[in-house]
Amino acid sequence: MNDGTTPFSSPPESIGDIAARFSIPKQQPRRGIHSPLHDLVDELRRDFGETAKTGKGSFGFYLGILRRLGSGRVRQIKAEVDQSDSTDRKRLFWWHIGKALKMPSKKESPPETGTTEAK
Repeated sequence: MNDGTTPFSSPPESIGDIAARFSIPKQQPRRGIHSPLHDLVDELRRDFGETAKTGKGSFGFYLGILRRLGSGRVRQIKAEVDQSDSTDRKRLFWWHIGKALKMPSKKESPPETGTTEAK
């Protein structure tokens, strides 16, 4: 550097200037997504390629069925399906959902009758 300047002759950048270059722009909230279950339904429909506006495959169809299980159980089923090596993940997902809906929960199971106690 023959012109008499050093490589550090300009003032150093502030941390705020550096952070502004790497900041992620804020995302607008997605329209119509109000709860974690709504977000999960939207994610599932995108994964499965569903585009129906009404009827089978629509947002309301998914929401109406999946709200009975809750987002935790649905996420668990989705994770199981994602880990499987199935070629038709959508079909396997709905098979698991149907199976989960048919199983009575422990609190809803009828009391056992006909038990014999030792006297």
